[in-house]
Amino acid sequence: MATLYCSGKNSYSPENAMVSMFGETKSIDEWYLLSKRVTKGCAPGVYAVPFELTDGYGLKPDYFEINNIRFENKDLSKYYLFLYYMHFLQNPNKLARLKKYSKFVGKQGDGTVNKPGKTLRYFANGLRRGATAAGGNKYALKRVHNIIKPFITSLFTLDPQPPVQPILDGDNDISFVPGTIGYPA
Repeated sequence: MATLYCSGKNSYSPENAMVSMFGETKSIDEWYLLSKRVTKGCAPGVYAVPFELTDGYGLKPDYFEINNIRFENKDLSKYYLFLYYMHFLQNPNKLARLKKYSKFVGKQGDGTVNKPGKTLRYFANGLRRGATAAGGNKYALKRVHNIIKPFITSLFTLDPQPPVQPILDGDNDISFVPGTIGYPA
């Protein structure tokens, strides 16, 4: 099996993997790194935001913010997983292609907790556990969904105008249903 390098110009790298939500399309890096907020050294009620993506690498924030909604750091890893989840919902063929890789190599020494190689390996392991390519996609997404469901629920519950949310129907097709979270019974 092949090695996937998860940085640089590769379409799986967080610099290039695009996600559309809240009416915007940005890279996973843009969504993730620019959501971090730091209050240390700031006046009360004021926070610092990374000005550039490079400012966010390895930054340990006090909290993070998505669409003007504040989240605790305990959900930061779930947010990173959620971004790749959304990317694969929006690009299902890319998810199916992950199955051919056995090794995932990302940036080394950047000091970050959430690494693309580790995240992509998690999706690929889910694909391999599925019996067929279509079944593998559904299994991989459902496996991740079960981990991030509390985060998704809080994100879409707190947002007064929730974006269209991802749903997998019984035929392994990915569809988007406004105002619903999870999988249909």
